Amino acid sequence: NHNKLDNRKRNYRWATKSQNMINVDWEAGKSGFRGVSLACGSKKNRWRAYLVKNGKQISLGVFDSAKIAAEAYDSAALEAHGRFAFLNFDNGKERK
Repeated sequence: NHNKLDNRKRNYRWATKSQNMINVDWEAGKSGFRGVSLACGSKKNRWRAYLVKNGKQISLGVFDSAKIAAEAYDSAALEAHGRFAFLNFDNGKERK
């Protein structure tokens, strides 16, 4: 639930340090989404989605909107990180 003060037993899980770092909160950039940035050299405000796995950045493509790029990130993050993934959308709603 990403509430650092909620220390109930049901919120604990076994995780390696690497798995736990995937789930760290972050500062939103211009896009407002994790794994999304403005595409370099884009004259039409296109957005690039990317994922970091095992220290390597993986490009997921360039999209017409930040929201579509964020959805692509969420899909790839779930596949790559499973239950440890920190997603942009929670059950279809944008995470604030």
